[in-house]
Amino acid sequence: MPKERAARKDPGVAEGGSRQPSQESQARDECVTEKVNEVSNHDPHVEEKALSPSRLEDETKDTMHSDFWDHLKEQLPEIKEILLPLLLPRQNRLRSEMEEALDMDFLNQQAERGDLNVPYLSKYILNMMVLLCSPVRDEAVQKLENITDPVRLLRGIFRVLGLMKMDMVNYTIQSLQPQLQEHSIQYERAKFQELLNKQPSLLNHTTKWLTQA
Repeated sequence: MPKERAARKDPGVAEGGSRQPSQESQARDECVTEKVNEVSNHDPHVEEKALSPSRLEDETKDTMHSDFWDHLKEQLPEIKEILLPLLLPRQNRLRSEMEEALDMDFLNQQAERGDLNVPYLSKYILNMMVLLCSPVRDEAVQKLENITDPVRLLRGIFRVLGLMKMDMVNYTIQSLQPQLQEHSIQYERAKFQELLNKQPSLLNHTTKWLTQA
């Protein structure tokens, strides 16, 4: 007759039949308790501060302004060089104001102290462009005010400044056209008289050429 096998005892069951918690179960319970306490003691303001939309927006703006200044400080002397010649001779006060507002040494000092107002600086440049451009360029300058990317904004500023510079050249030529024509006539007469003095017979050839024409 085969022997009956003794029932294997559950290590988690005591001699009296009641089940005792194992070490693994106790460790798991302690871990859960710690997690619960950690969640209970968590400061909601810390997470709210870290994920605050307003703070994220401020940091984004600061980064954009910093990027804009990094690009602008390399191009500002050229921008200033283009803007100043667009001023009329009588606009001395505006010239002095622009010299001061776009002074690189002063702006660098402000940037080092953290006091540089980049939005004001970019707005000042655009305002000067609106003031000095011809009416046909007003719309192009106004579109620049809606650009937030610093690289695109600087590229747009230089593009419009190039057009403004060409407008000024054309305006100067048109305004000087009467004087240029007068000097041109005087120059041609003087050169023709100089040729006649050297070759008196040249007048006969010229008269014959005009008659045949």
